[in-house]
Amino acid sequence: MRSWAFFLLLPAATGCALGLQPMVEGELIPAPSGDVGQNPPSEGDDGTGGDELPETSVALEGIVYRIEPGSMTIVEPSGLERMKDQFLTRDVLVYVSDEKAESITFAVALAGDDGRQDPCEAVREFPRADWTANPVFEAGPGTIDASFGGEPAQLREALFGGVFDEYGFGWTDGTLSFQLDTRELDGALGPDVDACDLVEALGSECSRCSDGEALCFDVVIEQITAVKAEIGFDERNDGSRCSG
Repeated sequence: MRSWAFFLLLPAATGCALGLQPMVEGELIPAPSGDVGQNPPSEGDDGTGGDELPETSVALEGIVYRIEPGSMTIVEPSGLERMKDQFLTRDVLVYVSDEKAESITFAVALAGDDGRQDPCEAVREFPRADWTANPVFEAGPGTIDASFGGEPAQLREALFGGVFDEYGFGWTDGTLSFQLDTRELDGALGPDVDACDLVEALGSECSRCSDGEALCFDVVIEQITAVKAEIGFDERNDGSRCSG
C-alpha cells in the first residue's frame, strides 16, 4: 500500500505543476489526416528539427492544446510506466500565452471530467521557451511551483520541449523532466513513509540535491503528443473559484 501514496502524487507533478478569459464551449478539433506534427524528413535530416523541418506557419498565441495521458511514456522512475493508467487519468491542457520570434510561453492546467479546464486546479506557467529553432521549442531549465496532497513543492531543473507541426495542429516528440526533493513530499506521504524507499522500489534512486543531501530524484516523461483543442482557457485561474 505504501507505493500508492506516491502514485497518487504524480498527477500534480504532471498537471498542476504545470492564467482571464471566459470559458468557451467547444470540442476537440479533429487532427489532420496522417500523424499530427509528422513531416517527411528532408535528405540528411537527423530528426532533431531546426532547419530541416518547416517552420510553423500560423500564430500559436491563444491556442489551447490537449495532452492525453496515453501519449506519455514515463521513462524514469521506470516502474511508474506500467501503472500509469491507474493514476494518470486526466488530460493536461497547455495554453500558448505568448509567442514571439525568439520565445514562446505556456500556461498549464488539468482538465476536468468534461474535458475542459478544471476551475479547481490552479494554472502554472512553464519557464519561457526558446523558439529560435521553430518548430522545435525548449523551455527551461527552471523551477515550477506544484502541489502534492495539498502541500507545496517545486519541480526543479524542469525542462519541457517538443516539435510543432507546420500548421499548429499540435506537437510530437514532447519531453518533460524535473527533479523532486523528497523532503517536500513528507507532508503528503506521512511520517512513516520513506520516499526514497518508494523511488528505489520503482526502479530509480535518490541522488544529491543542490544542498548536497541525497534526497532528490528525477522524473522523465517522453513521447508526449498534444493536439489542438477548441476550448477556452483562463490563464489567471488560481483555483479559488472552485465550486465543489
